[in-house]
Amino acid sequence: MSFRDKFRKFRSDTKSRIFQTNDENNNAHNSPPQTSSTTPDRWIHLRALLKTLERATRSLPPLKAVVTEFVECIDNHENVWHGRKEYDILCHELEGLFQALQHHCNQDISPTITTTVEALCESIRNEISDIRKIQAKGKVREYLEAERDADAVLVRYRRIQSHLQRLSVATQLNADISVWRIVDEIATDNRLKYLSPSLSACYNSAQAVELKRGPCTEGTRVDLLGQILGWIESSDSGSIYWMNGMAGTGKTTIAYSLCEELDTSYKLAASFFCSRLLPECRDVNLIIPSIAFQLARSSRPFRFVLSRVLERDPGVHTRLPHLQFDSLVSQPLLEVRSTLPENLVVVIDALDECENKESTSRILEILLTKSTNLPLKFIVSSRPEPEIRDEMLKQSNQAKSRVVLHELDRLTVQADIETYLRSALIQVQPTEDQIATLVERAGILFIYAATVVRYIAHDRFRRNPRARLVNVLSSSSASENKHREIDELYTIILRAALDDPNLDKSEREDIVQVLNSVICAQEPLTVDALSKLLKINNTDREYAPSVQYL
Repeated sequence: MSFRDKFRKFRSDTKSRIFQTNDENNNAHNSPPQTSSTTPDRWIHLRALLKTLERATRSLPPLKAVVTEFVECIDNHENVWHGRKEYDILCHELEGLFQALQHHCNQDISPTITTTVEALCESIRNEISDIRKIQAKGKVREYLEAERDADAVLVRYRRIQSHLQRLSVATQLNADISVWRIVDEIATDNRLKYLSPSLSACYNSAQAVELKRGPCTEGTRVDLLGQILGWIESSDSGSIYWMNGMAGTGKTTIAYSLCEELDTSYKLAASFFCSRLLPECRDVNLIIPSIAFQLARSSRPFRFVLSRVLERDPGVHTRLPHLQFDSLVSQPLLEVRSTLPENLVVVIDALDECENKESTSRILEILLTKSTNLPLKFIVSSRPEPEIRDEMLKQSNQAKSRVVLHELDRLTVQADIETYLRSALIQVQPTEDQIATLVERAGILFIYAATVVRYIAHDRFRRNPRARLVNVLSSSSASENKHREIDELYTIILRAALDDPNLDKSEREDIVQVLNSVICAQEPLTVDALSKLLKINNTDREYAPSVQYL
């Protein structure tokens, strides 16, 4: 029997043991459950598991910590739930899972603690924390409120049961795969190299410093990040979230902070930060292979399945995007989904910076059509380019699944910009009026504030920063190098718009006409007003490229 067949048979046997334990417990429910008067301790296997972990020669800190917390939670509140049939049933079912976990941890080869196992342990700790908060409200309660709390606690115990089932399968598979790892790890590493992943595209790669990529200043974007994290936790929120905004609104910084938060809570499955400045980060064909590579680093079962996919077809990463996604992401995830935590997330930033617009559109179409049933959510950030916007507008439930940064409340954004400027320029100690002027000039563009800060803080504030601050405030034009980064950014955007080979001469002339009009206008113009002014709002030109691009 091949190792792959053994792997499948073992996974089936593991699930059978879990379900058999639950069936035995369900049969036991036909007779009255034993109470604490006849059974002093109903958590025999839980305590045995904790002793096994305390004696373990190999350290399993996350698993030991979560079992310890569960024991403490049970010991402190066991008497509160005594006599409730639904809790007696739950106890029997959980004991079966603890017995299975003890069996796994007693094997000669201990389970390996991977990111997915860490994530499952973290999820259990969060549920235990919620239970403690509910039970800490006190004993003097109204009857109805107490009943509601009991139901809320039961829901959380059921969630813990679900996490434990995944943990049981994952830890045993990790232990079994460790045998495979000894003889096949070198071959697997070589196969994964076939994918040619873009390591520079990871959010925290070494190139992040070079690209001036980093997190939000503490205390900024709090509500926005909370909104996105809430979407992740929601069970009916869909599978793709779109964060769009015009250039300079802070998309990459927000995406970076989001990745940090998800990484800390073991929910970041993969990240791909596109950048036109690095060839390997602007190639849309590297996105799916890079996601698969990162998933293989965080989940041992996924790594095993992916290795076999690459063994059968080493060139699968060169296939059409939808075939790549099926073979490298979708099928392996579905095969090991019982080992994975809930709400894993892939973050793709600055998708508009990829070179091939048609391929970019195709990638989005694949995500929208093929991610619905996967144990994975995707967050995509980009400028609202036509090839991206047209695909994302096909998504249902758009109101809950997107945010438009340049349409956020101006006062809220400017308050965040002010917080950022005060923090970044603390060594210069600008006056209130100086801060207010900089905030007003920034409008809703974080890139202006960031560019000003980099200019003033040049060479770690060693180049007369106060004089540089005065120079910025006294200048009404983009002289010298103060706004060079902004100039370069918008030069790239305009060049991309004007050099598009799909434009004909009249469309290119429309773009130039729009630019001239915006520059000469004495106040901001809406798209509708601009279209009427330039008489490009007839049927054939209602959505002219001149307006779409700009």
